Amino acid sequence: MSYTLDDCFIRGYSVKINDQEESQEVLSLRFSKILLSYIGRDATNKSGAPIRVGYDLSTAKPV
Repeated sequence: MSYTLDDCFIRGYSVKINDQEESQEVLSLRFSKILLSYIGRDATNKSGAPIRVGYDLSTAKPV
């Protein structure tokens, strides 16, 4: 599975520590378009046709 982001930049970054002293990193991204590509596998582990879905936030339409 892969993600492709257009006009992407880091909007924010922070580190949080809870009461048990476990840390959590938070990364916020800003982008105008996202495309997800996935290639499934059958029972014999043979790859199938790629499945692609996406959305363009600047035009508010699917890609």
